[in-house]
Amino acid sequence: MVHTARAATVHSEYLSVCSLFSVAIYRIYFHPLSKYPGPLLAKLTSVVWTYHFVKGDIIKWNDQLHTKYGETVRLGPDRLSFINPRAWKDIYGHKHGQYRPNVKNLERFVGKLTSNVHPMATEPTMAGHAAQKKQFNYAFSDRALTEQEGLIGKYIDRLVQVPKKGISASPDNKLEVDVAKLYNFTTFDIMGDLTFGEDLGQLETGVESSWVQAVFVTFKFLSKSAYSSYITQWLLTMPVSSVAARSVMKAYPLGGLLYAALAPKNVMEDCAKHIQSSNALVEKRLAKGNNGRPDIFGFILRQPSNAMSRAQMNANAGMFMMSGTETTATTLTAITWLLLNNPDKMHKVLREIRAFPDASHLTSTTVKTMKYMNAVIEEAMRLYPTGQVGLGSQREMAPGGNVVCGEWLPEKTQVAMPSWTVFNSPLFWKDPLAFVPERWLPEESDFAAYHEYDNHMAWVPFGTGPRACIGQNVALHEMRSILSRFLYEFDLELSPESRDWHDKKTAGIWSKPQLKVVVRKAR
Repeated sequence: MVHTARAATVHSEYLSVCSLFSVAIYRIYFHPLSKYPGPLLAKLTSVVWTYHFVKGDIIKWNDQLHTKYGETVRLGPDRLSFINPRAWKDIYGHKHGQYRPNVKNLERFVGKLTSNVHPMATEPTMAGHAAQKKQFNYAFSDRALTEQEGLIGKYIDRLVQVPKKGISASPDNKLEVDVAKLYNFTTFDIMGDLTFGEDLGQLETGVESSWVQAVFVTFKFLSKSAYSSYITQWLLTMPVSSVAARSVMKAYPLGGLLYAALAPKNVMEDCAKHIQSSNALVEKRLAKGNNGRPDIFGFILRQPSNAMSRAQMNANAGMFMMSGTETTATTLTAITWLLLNNPDKMHKVLREIRAFPDASHLTSTTVKTMKYMNAVIEEAMRLYPTGQVGLGSQREMAPGGNVVCGEWLPEKTQVAMPSWTVFNSPLFWKDPLAFVPERWLPEESDFAAYHEYDNHMAWVPFGTGPRACIGQNVALHEMRSILSRFLYEFDLELSPESRDWHDKKTAGIWSKPQLKVVVRKAR
């Protein structure tokens, strides 16, 4: 009896080893993606890719692989990474001819939402996404932005008052500030008013509220937990094929919850706080009805036929407070650091901004016309793309498969464009890691070599296709207005402790530490 049991165990182990060996051989030599180069271990399992994401060195790892293997790299058994600019349209573009839009399937990673309600940014179906986008289109239009200019300007006025008060109280007429925190306060206050019609008071109190902290923690946690739950489910199921893997994962729904169960209690509390705070402000705003304010839900309430459910409003409000705050603040912080490390560029942008007789001339119209400042913003977004490796950039090949860069890929294949690598590859950019705003200005004849070499088709900072960022007009207006006003009012000097600010980790969003700057009133 014992002998029979041992024999059965040995036989079972033998079959398991044979099955795993067969899977390995298939994935390396016979899989539809087997012709694409990449690390051997990554071809066998997605755990490698997920490990680098959770570790926070995904950008560096992905970039190194493209440097080694070329424009297309296999990052997992069913995952490819592309940097050829043609792939932007193929992966993210609109439907045309025989082409079907690829799928944004976050449920593959995080499981099906219990509420069955997605915000617009993560809605998996094209019809559902289009329906929500239609409701929000006017709120993010140029016409709406004209109405919102005064609202946004109010918080920029508050921003400059913070250093002014400190400088006035200082005996040497200067003040050291953390501009990363100031930018966070500003974008959070602006988005709070744009979304809920509510003054959140971050700039006035000067204290980072628990909600601001919760938003950042939630954003970072959602990125990491999604991939970690994918690892967990893989480890629990021991897949023998992609079809079997999906079937077994569905049979183990608790696998995706394991990471959340093991996550620090304070992290889970922050996620809950973000949802509760956002939902409460939606309820408060809706109770005021259509009061004529130019906030997002004010525009929604103006519509004669509002087709949005309360659950959709809650989901989108929470998403706006994440995607519309941290990303803009990070870009502004990067711009400040880049300018302070390139005094010649700072001199040129100051000369342009301070050509106006007073700050009242810095309007939405005039800041658009500042060629050099806008080139500075574009160059910073090239060097520091936000949301550069998150779930939002992943796509799944449409049913029946699709063609990317002239190659047919089977359905369910995971594809993405790693923005940082595309925006910083020597294949497409001269001196790719150098801060050269002039590369965006054809009239700068001294930089003709950049104009001839650079491939601007590679630069797609707000995405493309039907899921391109709906808030890009607002984001650009905020960056132009905040940057121009701050540089108009103050002379800046980088504190020694922040000289290495740029070399940080990322997990879906940049890890943004303090950026200490000495501020004086402009001379």
